[in-house]
Amino acid sequence: MKACFNCGLETVSGLGLCAGCGADLSDVEQSGAQTVSSASPAQGDNSSSGSPSLRRKSLNIRILEWCLVLFALSQSGVVYLGYWLYRTRGSLPPAYSWEGSEWMHYIWRNVCPLGILGYVLFRNSKWCPSHGSHPPDRDNAVPRPARSQVTKLRIVELALVLMVAFGGSILRSFEVLLGYETLPSEPVKSRVVWLVYGILSNGAALGLLRYVLDRSSRTFRELGLHWTSRDVAVALPLALGAGLASRLLHPITFAVAEMQGGHRTPVADISKYLFGSSVTMAAVLGAIVVGFFEELIVRGYLMTEVKRLTGSMAVALICSVAVQVSYHFYQGGPEALALAGGFLAFAGYYAKTNRLLPPVLAHIALDLDSLIMYALRAT
Repeated sequence: MKACFNCGLETVSGLGLCAGCGADLSDVEQSGAQTVSSASPAQGDNSSSGSPSLRRKSLNIRILEWCLVLFALSQSGVVYLGYWLYRTRGSLPPAYSWEGSEWMHYIWRNVCPLGILGYVLFRNSKWCPSHGSHPPDRDNAVPRPARSQVTKLRIVELALVLMVAFGGSILRSFEVLLGYETLPSEPVKSRVVWLVYGILSNGAALGLLRYVLDRSSRTFRELGLHWTSRDVAVALPLALGAGLASRLLHPITFAVAEMQGGHRTPVADISKYLFGSSVTMAAVLGAIVVGFFEELIVRGYLMTEVKRLTGSMAVALICSVAVQVSYHFYQGGPEALALAGGFLAFAGYYAKTNRLLPPVLAHIALDLDSLIMYALRAT
């Protein structure tokens, strides 16, 4: 027996016409069989690894969304600006003048949270293309219009993550390089406050990255972050190689700067700014957090996405090193360019092996080495 699609009357399977309304049931039976046979594997796929847009959102995605929204609302200065405009009857707050760089910082502090809010809202809207159902290695199977939408979304995601993670550091770094700002000889805040602030800021960027990956059915493991004992053994030679590359490049960058400027560029002493007046556990934890944070985003995520978007690992390597150098210019132009040797070693290793843990451990080792050298000089 089978039910008629038109009137619902059950009819013997052998009959080609419905006894109630006379509708032709032969074509319906064929198309139904084909639909079931073709839909079964797809349903099996969705039950095991379906896209977040097609299945019910998991609890961790909901938690990440709420955390990101709360962070964005707490960081946004739009509410405070509206309050000041109301209190001053349209005049600007004294702290923000057109003559300084305060407006640039103000715009950046608002663009980041508003970008996060906009991204979360867009990801939950009907206009968002579903690229979670198409694994990265099967992007060519996606229809061309959908592939174009997914590519644009990935570019926006990459720009947003980089802006939240490094936008403020890049802005401050160029201000110091161009002479608009100077670094204090001592940190303004205590090391514990600095560590807590850094963890919260870095945690927001990492939370955004995790949300981006979760909404496209990816994990940190796909960026190369997974543990093996061999990675620990490779980390030390990689750190030595990266340190040697920076030292070899150091006299070259300073010589070029001297030729262009006509005088020898002094080496900036930023140890007290980075580590404080004394080496504390907060400084050690800060070095560990920074090493993990930088390598995960600027190495694992940035290189993976640029490689996927451009198809060139060389472009991905150059972009990774360029971004990492850009927020180190506060140390001086020649010093930051010399650090590019070590960054290039990390990027080259990741491009060759797609393993992220050795660069993370090597980065942490080099930062701890600088901390130990500073402690020995201070005693």
